[in-house]
Amino acid sequence: MINLQTGPVLAFWLAKAGIHSTILERAPDLRTAGQIIDIRGAGIEVIKKMGLEDTIRSRTTKEVGILMIDGYGKESAKFPMASDGKSFTGEIEILRSELVEIFHNASVDDGNGLVEWKFGDYVKDVEEEEEAGQVKITFANSGEQKSYDLLVIAEGQGSRTRSKVFTDEEIVQRHLGQYTAYFTIPKGPNDGTWSKFYHAPGGRFVLIRPDNAGNTRSYLTIMNEKLRGCGSKSVAEQKQLMQEYFADAGWEIERILQGMQQADDFYTQEVLQIKAPKWSKSRVVMLGDTAYCASPISGAGTTLAVLGGYILGKEMGKHAEDGDYAQAFADYDKTMRPFVDDAQKLPPGVPAIACPQTSLGVGILRFVFNTVANTGLFTLFNKFTSSSADGMKLPVYD
Repeated sequence: MINLQTGPVLAFWLAKAGIHSTILERAPDLRTAGQIIDIRGAGIEVIKKMGLEDTIRSRTTKEVGILMIDGYGKESAKFPMASDGKSFTGEIEILRSELVEIFHNASVDDGNGLVEWKFGDYVKDVEEEEEAGQVKITFANSGEQKSYDLLVIAEGQGSRTRSKVFTDEEIVQRHLGQYTAYFTIPKGPNDGTWSKFYHAPGGRFVLIRPDNAGNTRSYLTIMNEKLRGCGSKSVAEQKQLMQEYFADAGWEIERILQGMQQADDFYTQEVLQIKAPKWSKSRVVMLGDTAYCASPISGAGTTLAVLGGYILGKEMGKHAEDGDYAQAFADYDKTMRPFVDDAQKLPPGVPAIACPQTSLGVGILRFVFNTVANTGLFTLFNKFTSSSADGMKLPVYD
């Protein structure tokens, strides 16, 4: 099994069904990198069933909403977190590292000794052993070969293991033309419990968010196809690209770029969607962003990961005795597919509509935000812009 947020969730539910699992993590230990993510709708129901809701809520960032900011740092619109969580800010906003730690501990503490973690290695080769009814994994660093009954690939949108099993024709990548750099900077004197969202011409926007560790989390996003493939460049080269593209953006960009140059957790990500007509092949199944990345724009990524781990775990648990993994995979696909299809339906014009190329476009966007934030359209706007994850209902298994 390959790890992301969803790996430990799946392992947790497999252990409840008496199934042993091994979680393989490329890093030498739990990764602390990663920005703020949220859990909504059915994802919250899953963590309740895992007995983790109180722990997770105690470690949220306590963000209260988002302020739209103009070039002078003046508030142009305010969007507080809605009481029902259906807003830009979810009711559970948490650092990825915090959530991974919580899920890791749950898989170990509540796994009845059935969950094994293997750090510092990754998959070099995958080979199906038809006669033995297993999958043979060759590990890259240790060179060890070991056979498992099944392989679950859940290592994110850029999964390398996925390409060892599925062809390019079986995986469709929908490029949305948007690129985001993530990094942490020192908290400034004007950074509080509100996130601040600033648009600049050239298809650019800047987002800074509070965390619960005394820092500020920064996001630089741009619509520019010239950045295609930037993730393959070195960190220094990626930082230089962002420095060049955002140097004249205005507002507090000088402070943010200075912090970026010092940040040790910087990474960039292309905003895209992953679509696959089938999530399994023989004894291999994909999970989370590897199979159905909905993009950060959907606001449903973590919820889909948590929900997918729960559904696959439950379906495999139903067939723990008869070993009919093919039926378990088919039922997982059937049950999970509607959630994914809904989450991948982005509003018309997204993401380009949120990334104006001209000063006039930025002005119009600010006017629209200000209008809906200060009129009766606010509730309607929240319904339109809130994540599809908010409406996901947890399937009933027991």
